[in-house]
Amino acid sequence: MFWLTPEQEPLARAIAQGAGLRVAAAGGPQRGRVSPPTTILGVDTRDDLRRLLADHPDAVVVLLALGGDDRAAITDPDAQAAARAGSPPAILVTDPIFDTVSAFARAAEAHPMWINRLRPAPAFALSTGGESALGAVETFGRVRSVDFAARSGAGQLGLPFLLLDAMEFVAATLGEPEFVDASLSGVEAPSGLRLAPGDTVLSIAGDFTAHLRFSDDRAAAVSLSDRAGSWFRGATLLGVGGCLRCDDRALEWLSPTGETVETGQEPASASTVDRLLIEQVAAEVALPRAAPPPVVRRLTAWAIAEAAVLSARTGQPEAPATIRRMAGVA
Repeated sequence: MFWLTPEQEPLARAIAQGAGLRVAAAGGPQRGRVSPPTTILGVDTRDDLRRLLADHPDAVVVLLALGGDDRAAITDPDAQAAARAGSPPAILVTDPIFDTVSAFARAAEAHPMWINRLRPAPAFALSTGGESALGAVETFGRVRSVDFAARSGAGQLGLPFLLLDAMEFVAATLGEPEFVDASLSGVEAPSGLRLAPGDTVLSIAGDFTAHLRFSDDRAAAVSLSDRAGSWFRGATLLGVGGCLRCDDRALEWLSPTGETVETGQEPASASTVDRLLIEQVAAEVALPRAAPPPVVRRLTAWAIAEAAVLSARTGQPEAPATIRRMAGVA
């Protein structure tokens, strides 16, 4: 099942073909007063996401667009309760569903199977290079620092997705930092004046930089933008094992003395958001029982992201632990 705008039909068709999906249903958010086409992807369209989810409880769901009411449909308690029985397939989302760590934590506690069904896509931790890096860390040893960068352009992934994706990779490699010092720039009002940072993770856009400090002298630097024009995503990890460099497609591990310990790269192909999304959907279909990211890691990513957005607004370092306490999340 797809939820999309008419402009995204070619991408949805490519995903369906690449993943071997039969499209059972499709629909999309209304933009203003413009209604979606009556048919898309060869099926009649609907404008009620809540009803589509109820009518197709066993379908793989790919959400390529979200309207104002769609997040409410996804977080509806009745929809979440429907996931209690069995092991329903993934709902892949290209935008964050929740707006705060407390909302995510409440849903995770009340309906853990539903949370397990929600999968951010395309996630760096599930890309060839990112997944290889996380696997190599087990033998690489203690990581001292992480440098993560992600850039996208118009019509690709937005800054809220990039921020949570980056912080989940940081959480997987370093854990939760003591403080986050962040800055948001690059978005201007029509008058030319700089807009203030948004109140929530969902409201940010532009260029985002953050320095994360840990209590044991480790550190991370994150540089993100959804105004960069083209796609790139990668990370460098430094530690006792030397240097791990990875992007969506490749991994290179150099020892402290410069010898190559491990290297791996997929056959040459364009690393685009569309291609990565197709591959993750195909993987979810092929291995529907693959373990989702641990909820504790996702909670940590949310706490770090909220601390970063708060820091960008206050101009001061902020602590993820404070965000947790304010949200009542252990």
